[in-house]
This record gives sequence, structure tokens and C-alpha cells, in this order.
Amino acid sequence: MGELEGKIAVITGAGSGIGRASVLEFMAEGARVVAVDLSADALVETHALAGGSEDVLAVVADAADEGDVARYVAAALERHGRVDVLFNNAGVFASRPFLETTLDDLDRLLRVNAHSVFLGMRAVLPGMIERGAGAIVNNASVNGVLGLTASAAYTASKHAVVGLTRAAAVDVGRYGVRVNAICPALARTPMLADLADEEQAERAAQRLVPLRRTSDPREQARAAVFLASDRASFVNGEALLVDGGLVNCRPM
Repeated sequence: MGELEGKIAVITGAGSGIGRASVLEFMAEGARVVAVDLSADALVETHALAGGSEDVLAVVADAADEGDVARYVAAALERHGRVDVLFNNAGVFASRPFLETTLDDLDRLLRVNAHSVFLGMRAVLPGMIERGAGAIVNNASVNGVLGLTASAAYTASKHAVVGLTRAAAVDVGRYGVRVNAICPALARTPMLADLADEEQAERAAQRLVPLRRTSDPREQARAAVFLASDRASFVNGEALLVDGGLVNCRPM
């Protein structure tokens, strides 16, 4: 049996990167998945990689829109009757020096990266609380625990994700529901590719990461699987660094 055997998992941002890898990893561990993304074409590709399995329900939705969030949760409930796991993975990145960052930049990243987490949690928590069980995993970033250059809006939004994770964990832990976050760094995703080509990214990783490499999105997905699974039954309010040691032990 897999770590998530029989679980119903909703994964946002499922059309690429860590979200797509998570659809495949969650399925491999026995979950039935509701895959959510803004791009219908991207979801088609993810579903194809999942072998066109009936265990994947694709829902085109904006994870930062309250009505769309209600719709993807309703689709999960209509198909499966419950949501056991929510992986709030959807997010965007922007790089701009602090003094060049506009209020619109900040508003956009907070909306996509933080509002989506808040709305997703608020939509699934009543059902989890009623059943006395459930796990939420939010995708933060090392930017959720560090201040990094030229990323004021992104860093603020990811600190918000960590804050929301910990605040929710305090409030709902008494009901048997756990809320945690992963904090990735330098995962080989389209987001990283927009910043640097593969060679540049690997050079940066060799300079910054003790493991001297970037991470495969599957490594991030496996961390999400762990936090969603019963193996993490006493883990709550954690912002789990999945960063190859970048934060705590940078090479000299």
C-alpha cells in the first residue's frame, strides 16, 4: 500500500513543475487526485503523463479566485464526497529590486501566492474539521524564511504563506487536522527556467547549495507526500526546508 492509499487529494498549480510532479507522486502513493490549474492545455499534458487515469480529475480554475476555489472544491466533493489532502501549490514569481517594486507588483503576488492559500484552506477546512482528520500542505519557498535580493513582493508573499500555515495549524490542530508547508529552493521548474538557463542554474546551485545541484520537482513532491501522509502524524505548523541545505549550511 502507498503512503496515501485511498486519500482524496486536491493539488493546485498542477499543470507544471512541482504541481505536475505531485500529481504523479500522489497517485503513485495511492491517492486519487483533483488537479487544478489555470491552463486547460497544461492540465491535458499532466493528465496524459498520468496515463489518462480516471483517478485524476482535471479542473480549470484560478486558485486565487474565491468563486473558482469554491468550484474546484465542489467538483472534488461531487466526485469523491470529501477532500483528505489539499496541496496549495499554485504560485508565481517576480524579481525586481525593492525600490523598483510597485504596489501593483505586491498586490499581484500576494493575490496569487497568499490569497490562493487562504482561500483553499478556508474552503476545505470545514469538511476536514467535521471528519476530525485532514492534511494541508502549502508551497512556500526559502523566500518564506529568508530575505533575498530583488524579490520584495515574492518574499513578502511567501512569508505570508508560512504565517498562514502556522496560524491555521494552531487553530485547527485540536480537530485532528494538520497544516504544514514545504520551502523549496532551486527546483527545476518553468519558474526557475524563466530566471536562468540550465547551466546558469546549476552554477548557482554549486555556489549556494551544499548538495551542489538543483532539485528535481519530484523531490519537492515527495516532501509534500510525506507531510500529507500519516507518517507525518505529529508534524504540524512546520515550514519544511527542501533546499539541499541552502538556508542552514551554505558552502564557504
